Amino acid sequence: MASACLPALACVAGGASLPVSATAAPSVSLRASFSPETLGHSTTLRLTVRIAPTTEVVPPPVIEGELRYPAGLNFQLSGLGIDACRIATLELQGLAGCPANSLMGYGSAIGAIPIKHEAFQESAKIAILRTEEHEGHPALALYVYVQTGVDVQLVLPVELSGAPKPYGGRLDIHVPLVQAFREGPDISVTELQLVVGPKNLVYNEQVHHKTLRYKPAGIPLPRRCPRGGFRFAVELTFLGGAKAGGSTAVRCPARSR
Repeated sequence: MASACLPALACVAGGASLPVSATAAPSVSLRASFSPETLGHSTTLRLTVRIAPTTEVVPPPVIEGELRYPAGLNFQLSGLGIDACRIATLELQGLAGCPANSLMGYGSAIGAIPIKHEAFQESAKIAILRTEEHEGHPALALYVYVQTGVDVQLVLPVELSGAPKPYGGRLDIHVPLVQAFREGPDISVTELQLVVGPKNLVYNEQVHHKTLRYKPAGIPLPRRCPRGGFRFAVELTFLGGAKAGGSTAVRCPARSR
């Protein structure tokens, strides 16, 4: 969740911690929604992933994630992320160094560590940005940052690629292990929320030497809904090799008039 530590957790821990077990796969749930829910119109996508331990205080840390999204949901055709932010720029300068037109949405995450048989949590903010293509594939980045006394950050590259039916594509992400504090346990993610859409976004456009500000369009929904609705699925790999996943479907919205 952070490049060095989570200050709030470090203060609470006082150096006493318990190792995170990676023997049992946790329970993973996925929820998805569109706003508005109208076929043939642009929309905002909201995804929520929750991870619950089975026997331990906190789940093991996530090291890899794969999110599959439905066919017909084309991020490339949206009005989002029309500029790209370099990963190196994001790591050095943060959001301030990226074009406003590279932002595609926001989110949040909750991390936890076990301390004296209790789970202590810390929240983080997320910015979703378009980045340069990787090996010919479109790419995004999750910029995770915590502002608790000292600013800390983590940049997670995300690659978009194809997926077999009934899905149209997938997002692949590798998550580095991050310690809550020096010689402390690795942070476990217990909840992740991502919102991809125009809410809270303002883009710039140069017209006749003037800068115009506007709100971008969202992800276009197709005019036809696939049988069974728009299906999403997630699979996570945890430290120790355990895997767990979940799936969901957004019901077919009303047809546009």
